[in-house]
Amino acid sequence: MFLQQIKLTNFKNYESLEMNFQSRVTAFVGSNGIGKTNLLDAIYYLCMTKSYFLTTELDVILKGKDFLRIEGDFVNAENTHLKIVAKVGTGRDFSIRRKKKIFENNDVAYPTLTEHIGLLRVVMLAPDDTELIKEGSEARRRFLDNTLSQLDSIYLQNLI
Repeated sequence: MFLQQIKLTNFKNYESLEMNFQSRVTAFVGSNGIGKTNLLDAIYYLCMTKSYFLTTELDVILKGKDFLRIEGDFVNAENTHLKIVAKVGTGRDFSIRRKKKIFENNDVAYPTLTEHIGLLRVVMLAPDDTELIKEGSEARRRFLDNTLSQLDSIYLQNLI
């Protein structure tokens, strides 16, 4: 799968961002603290239904806002397009079927988030991931579990 476009609304430090990608290889360059890693985390979020770095939805929503939306347009080798949308809300005004988190594939909501895992396979490594080498087996096991759960839905169900 190739990510052609991503749109962010209220994700971490982005109130609004729209980026188009023309190449299968893209580099993000810029000063520290402008959101390069947050953009990568948004891509990860679209693929895995959660942040790579943060454990609660409150931490990924821009401070002072009560919802976020991430939209990604993907295309595969057969030129089939997928529009994946993540919607997360915390306030009373968030009225999308009274759920806190919804993922949609081509405008159809998944009944459960686990049905999305594995559709868009992703592996993310960040500078803090040196613990995979230096620390104990827990970090390595978590990394492998995350990767294997994208390849095998039964493995994911057993993890849950």
